[in-house]
Amino acid sequence: MVKTPPFKELTEEQAKLVQTDWDYIKTQANEILYNFFEKFPGNQKQFKAFIGKDLDDIKDTPEFADHAEKIATLFGQVIENLAKDSTKIKELINDMGLRHKDRGISKFAFLEFREAFMDFLRFNVGGSLDGMQAWTDALDSIYHVIFNNLDGTPVH
Repeated sequence: MVKTPPFKELTEEQAKLVQTDWDYIKTQANEILYNFFEKFPGNQKQFKAFIGKDLDDIKDTPEFADHAEKIATLFGQVIENLAKDSTKIKELINDMGLRHKDRGISKFAFLEFREAFMDFLRFNVGGSLDGMQAWTDALDSIYHVIFNNLDGTPVH
């Protein structure tokens, strides 16, 4: 059983650290998604457009870019509201969580995405201990909402 992390309100300082890092990597959406599939190839089959296709062959396709951009857009919207509007964050993530619940995506798959994302972040940004803790807290909050949705209990 995968434990649901707590929802954590970020301080303004933590939100700024996350925003600064995000500003640096937000244009690398394709690379973030590619890194996830490369590290955890079993998750590629969760995406109908990518089933049975070679990762290197699809990386530069419009379908791949479209999905990568959807992820980046959602992250950007959530990050924009850190330390400002937790209701908006919950709203954005509830919607995404419900869509993924309907597709049967597991908590474990989300944990794998988190691991791949944090590896990508460390490799491309480096990050201070405070910055990595801010990301951990931000992702805990995001995953709190996602996991509650996967359990059938949206967060309000």
